[in-house]
Amino acid sequence: MKTIITVIRDLKDAWIEAKAWQEKHADFGLHWD
Repeated sequence: MKTIITVIRDLKDAWIEAKAWQEKHADFGLHWD
């Protein structure tokens, strides 16, 4: 079972990856709300 700290860390990492992917593909005109 994950602790709340681990869950928050995983969510933070996922958010950072999503933002990086969005910026990486911004040239293709992909914009996510």
